[in-house]
Amino acid sequence: MRVDGNTAQFNCPQPLRDAGFAVAEALFDVDVALDVPDASTLFRKLCATAASNFTQERKNMVAFSYGVRSSPKRQLMYGSAAGEVYAARVITQFIRLGAKKDIFSLSCHVIGSTEHRADLLDADNELGVIVGSLKEGPRVRMVARIRVSSAGDARAVMDTIVKNYVKYFFPVLCEKQPTPELEAMPSYLPDTVVLQLHRDDGEAEFADYMDANSLTFVALGDAGRPALCGIDAAAQPHHEGAQRAVVSAAGIVSSIRRRRLRIPFGMSEFSQLLLRAHNTEKGNRNNSLNGSTETVLLTQAFLDAVCAEESFHCLSTTRLVGNILGSTGIGSATRDLAVDKWRLDQDIMELRDELMIARTVYNYRHSVYESNTSISGIKEEGMKRVNAIESNREEARERQPSVFCERAKHEAEKMTKELERRGGATLDEVERALEAKKRESSALQADRESRIWVYEHTVERIRTRKEDEESASERLRQAMQQLEQELGLRQSAIETREQQLEMVQIDRARGREAVMREWHSVEAARRTFREERCRQRRQWIHQVKEINAKFPEQVRPLAEGRKKKYEQAKAKEDVAERALAADIKIIEEYLPKLISLEDIPVNPEETGIIQRQFDDVFKQGEQT
Repeated sequence: MRVDGNTAQFNCPQPLRDAGFAVAEALFDVDVALDVPDASTLFRKLCATAASNFTQERKNMVAFSYGVRSSPKRQLMYGSAAGEVYAARVITQFIRLGAKKDIFSLSCHVIGSTEHRADLLDADNELGVIVGSLKEGPRVRMVARIRVSSAGDARAVMDTIVKNYVKYFFPVLCEKQPTPELEAMPSYLPDTVVLQLHRDDGEAEFADYMDANSLTFVALGDAGRPALCGIDAAAQPHHEGAQRAVVSAAGIVSSIRRRRLRIPFGMSEFSQLLLRAHNTEKGNRNNSLNGSTETVLLTQAFLDAVCAEESFHCLSTTRLVGNILGSTGIGSATRDLAVDKWRLDQDIMELRDELMIARTVYNYRHSVYESNTSISGIKEEGMKRVNAIESNREEARERQPSVFCERAKHEAEKMTKELERRGGATLDEVERALEAKKRESSALQADRESRIWVYEHTVERIRTRKEDEESASERLRQAMQQLEQELGLRQSAIETREQQLEMVQIDRARGREAVMREWHSVEAARRTFREERCRQRRQWIHQVKEINAKFPEQVRPLAEGRKKKYEQAKAKEDVAERALAADIKIIEEYLPKLISLEDIPVNPEETGIIQRQFDDVFKQGEQT
């Protein structure tokens, strides 16, 4: 089988053609075809927009995985020890986009041939069943539902699912059986696994199982039949249950392709379990709010010829399901009718051969029964015949190598002559050419060995030089690290000193500011004091001048009275008037010097001169 774009080309293997296989070649057109699928490619091709559609447009999603026995459909969907897969990536994206406002929960169970539903979230839970209801239809109850609020919670739940499903499906997970007996009679366990992510609007809806949206991943059973189909009574219920689930899934996908979604529901219990996922549950208020459900059928088959028949049936399922016009005629919805008829013919032929062998064994009679004479020792006669048969067989076995050698020698001679005829060279010439080639090859080998020796020594020298350079580099690196450490210590000390100097400068600046503030306050106080003293001194001068101005006014009326009386002033009066005038003159001359309006620094010499002048004046006054 080969993949070209979105087309899968099937070529029937030669053994099946020789056996009369119904189809020699076929082409199958699909939506997406992947040669070697992996989880990241499947996520990018099938589920890239599922998270945004789920949160923004409320679109549910249902993914079916179907394939040949031992194909990794469960591993790619749910995960394995190799790492995360596309189901886990889609679920974590959903939770990241809507975990803040919605309630998300995960459930995972197995649908088998019995009413019991194995819980893959709690391996010890044996109470899971499907409960029927006339109002809502069948529902899975008593299985674990784990609430997840982050991507880490989802990964932890998926790890639990992987561990439990590997334990449950361990006999059928390996692609190649360890022994030929198991390869001929492989284990058969085609149960269906259903993983669902539920989104609830609130706590009440979560408690009542009324999820608004869901994401469903379904791993259907194996496409192959059991080894003894129709004969093994234990495997028959599993096969019938798996076929019912596969037919239901094929009917759902086929009806969606043909715009007839409501037709398959009600035909099987499995399809009714997906009513809510496809927005077809009666009386559900979320049907009108949700968008159209995205449904994906992923079919997996092998490219080699080992499982060619079942691979062809899987590809036929995609053709029957994907045909938008529908199929006509009779037959299975998941298997090709002509190939199924060919398989029945093969089974009939095998049963006829087995019946013939059984009849031969049943009708077998000992050779003594055909003898006309009486034989006393039947057992001894039988042993003689057995020994004769064994001796003949041993002689034939001994002759067989010689016969085989003679035949091989004869065929080799014929082949040699034919090759000599075709090639134009005899065997001796070929042997001589071969000897020459051997000698040339030995010379080349010796040259190669010498070159290898030189290369090895060169590589050893280079390795030694590299080690020396690396050791020198390491020493330099250590020295640089030590210098860097010392530099760091010095830089830290310098930074500490700089910080201390900055603190001292800040303290000095603050002290200078405090001194300047104090100086300004003292200067302001001094200025105020000087202004007050200047005002007082000005007032004193003004008062002295007023007093000096009053004395002449008091003396002038006396002089005017003497003039009117035509009297002469007495000598004492005249002297007193002249002394008063002289005192006033002296006061007006020396008063500004005595009372200064400004604070002038004291000069001892000038102060002494003024003091001597005042002493002279006082002495003259006393004398007069």
